[in-house]
Amino acid sequence: MQDHNIDTKPNFKSIKKCECDQFKQLWHSRITNHNNVMYQLFKTSHCKEMYIKIVPEHLKKALFHFRIGTHKLPVNNQKTPTCLGMRDCTICDEGVLGDEIHFLYECTKLHDLRTI
Repeated sequence: MQDHNIDTKPNFKSIKKCECDQFKQLWHSRITNHNNVMYQLFKTSHCKEMYIKIVPEHLKKALFHFRIGTHKLPVNNQKTPTCLGMRDCTICDEGVLGDEIHFLYECTKLHDLRTI
């Protein structure tokens, strides 16, 4: 019988790298095939964002929900998927879609908050 000197210990670094690569591929596939355009605009690679270090703890959860589209803005009103009028901005009287762009840049009632 020959002794081939085969290393039978698992190479944990290789296993971890393979799992990380598979996760990143799955992540990239999910965001490119998902309807959340806002998330795709800001997040193009799988990495920790540097601004997370400076965001106060009490705002992090709200920011994460906003970024991944699980917020409570009218555009996400799942009860009225076909009636866009029910998804209008609930803050101003302009009768426009209450989506992320509107709240961040256009809503007249939030203008003062944007000038800070």
